[in-house]
Amino acid sequence: MEIHWHLTRADENDDVMAADAECVFEIEGVIQCDGVAAGEVGATYVFSEDPISDDAFLWLWDLTAAACDIYEEIVLPGRRGFRRPLADFLGRATGILCVHYIALKPAFRRRGLGREVMREVVCRFADSRVGVVLLDAVPLQHRPGGDDDFFDEVRDLPLNAPESDQARLIRYFESWGMVGVSGTRFLAAAPTSLCAEIDVDWYPGLLED
Repeated sequence: MEIHWHLTRADENDDVMAADAECVFEIEGVIQCDGVAAGEVGATYVFSEDPISDDAFLWLWDLTAAACDIYEEIVLPGRRGFRRPLADFLGRATGILCVHYIALKPAFRRRGLGREVMREVVCRFADSRVGVVLLDAVPLQHRPGGDDDFFDEVRDLPLNAPESDQARLIRYFESWGMVGVSGTRFLAAAPTSLCAEIDVDWYPGLLED
């Protein structure tokens, strides 16, 4: 399995290397197995020394729709803090890596590829500044526009009640060691629990287009 990456840096600190700056990246990957397209993966990387601050929202989180959606869901009303258990993860490492989707074509499901993709995303993008990895647990077939965005990838997925399909998917992600974030669609885990071989000296700026 290999993933061909495309990164877009969204912050306005682009005159400074990402390793030395607060930054936001939108990440897209095309998954291939033996040269055959197997699916897609998408994620957002946000690093701020104070990720809940007004400045972080204005200059980082609010720069892309995906990042803004994450912030609005994981932060308590009135910006009183992060929803549980995020504060337990965000100590000295305050960066957040959020995986929005791992979309696999039917022929590549039930082979453990989803977990392999997740491990690769974390190993490649969770540098030493990342304290938590988030994963959107809403099934693709129940997302608005999912049929249009992931036509091949949603084919043959079960179409039961949304709550039933989501509960099944959450149980699967929990088997990876992830835990639910209260009041949100996200699950969370420490990077090292998903990939034990993280290159702590790597920063996403090294892969900027």
